[in-house]
Amino acid sequence: MVKLRACGYVRVSTDDQAQHGISLPSQIAKIEEFCAARGWELVEVLQEPGMSGKDEGRPVFRKMMSLAQSALRPFDVIVVFALSRFARR
Repeated sequence: MVKLRACGYVRVSTDDQAQHGISLPSQIAKIEEFCAARGWELVEVLQEPGMSGKDEGRPVFRKMMSLAQSALRPFDVIVVFALSRFARR
């Protein structure tokens, strides 16, 4: 059986979000639990604080997508706490 390699992506756009339930550490913990339950290896967690999901110019998001499409393919799947952390549209 092949063990999938996962990349976690966490983001908060406001201080309010960070303080009320979806802080970066709480998102990371949920992603770690999700991967562990499936036997996936969490190889990296990329963090992007203070960026809106509507902003397509997010530098960490662009880096992650570039890595996902590269010949190196350092991970097989991207895991987020909620779809809204990935994008708003």
